[in-house]
Amino acid sequence: MSFLSKADKILGAATRILGTETVQYFPKTGGRIDIKGVFDNEASLVDPDTERLVTSTQPIVGIRLRDLEKIPLEGDEVVVRGERFKVVDIREDGLGGASLFVSRVSNALSPKDQIQTFKSFE
Repeated sequence: MSFLSKADKILGAATRILGTETVQYFPKTGGRIDIKGVFDNEASLVDPDTERLVTSTQPIVGIRLRDLEKIPLEGDEVVVRGERFKVVDIREDGLGGASLFVSRVSNALSPKDQIQTFKSFE
């Protein structure tokens, strides 16, 4: 088994255990994919130039790329905790995961998404 295969298996297990958020992923090309992810309202990252810890208030959604049917793109949208976000940047980790840097679009689901969510509980 290759290193990347092993890393993907570890990421899959971690996402199942730590990915406590249900993420509704809406590619701008259409459709919806429900996946697990790790949502962080604020993040602390290391600046690669200065090697200093930088705290950001920009929300980030950590995902396993294999869980998506399509490659994530800037402009795609996600719904987490009932809030809609637009993907503004994507940082792949090289091991099968990605951090989606997102920006709030609204605090509520669109009427169409509310109906879809309601129907899924029937």
